Amino acid sequence: MAAFTSLSSPFGSEAIVEVPLPDAPLALTLAQIRFPSLSALADEHAAGDVVSRLKDAYPSFAREHEVGFLLTPDGVTSQQQGETIWRVQSEDGGWKVGFSSGFLSLETTDYSSREDFCERLGEAWRAFVEVVGEPGVQRIGFRYVNRVSERPFLDQLGTMVRPELVGAMFVGANAAPVAQSMAQNLYARSESDQLLARWGILAPGETFLPSVPALDRHSWLLDLDSFRSFEQPTKGVDAVGVARDLGEAAYRFFRWAVTKEFLQHFGGEV
Repeated sequence: MAAFTSLSSPFGSEAIVEVPLPDAPLALTLAQIRFPSLSALADEHAAGDVVSRLKDAYPSFAREHEVGFLLTPDGVTSQQQGETIWRVQSEDGGWKVGFSSGFLSLETTDYSSREDFCERLGEAWRAFVEVVGEPGVQRIGFRYVNRVSERPFLDQLGTMVRPELVGAMFVGANAAPVAQSMAQNLYARSESDQLLARWGILAPGETFLPSVPALDRHSWLLDLDSFRSFEQPTKGVDAVGVARDLGEAAYRFFRWAVTKEFLQHFGGEV
């Protein structure tokens, strides 16, 4: 059983023992590496080579196009086709790799540990680099999306998370009848590292990411997007190591935000 440590700050330096949550409320875990558009992927054979190198772990394949809309006071007046995105996924659909001429991403709904996630990210990144060469990295991000829709949890929200993350949503011993309430803070951890935190109540039928389906009931959200930006495209970056550090920063914010009761509610031994 891990000792529970209440953090005084989401950005402190004190050691923290991570607590595994067997029933973790993670709706999605996502990492993305961005770089300037690569001419190598103008050749579809190169993209096919990347897909082929990933096929053992990700046998399903799809090709998509980003779509943009031009909005005017008269409504949608034109549609523009964006870059091609190649997506592969595991047999059970729990793990997905996406890439284009400007990014590579890994996402999962079957997260078990940061070490496992980063190992898979490294495998996908190496396969990509072996085909197109090492790009200059512009941005790396690691994102944890937590979502809970159980009524008992929502009714006890004030005991599950810090008061700073409850605010006007909580009155007395029960969640206030708020249709929807979202807060968003962007924290500058350093000149290059930032963390975008979103939390609050989502209304039925509402979503915030295409990869996270809407629910037919209210849900509570804690979305932590930790990222590092580079002043100019930079080669020689340990992209997976940076992603791991960013994930640790997001986890530290999570541990600051939640209580011992939260961890125990989702199976943590504290």
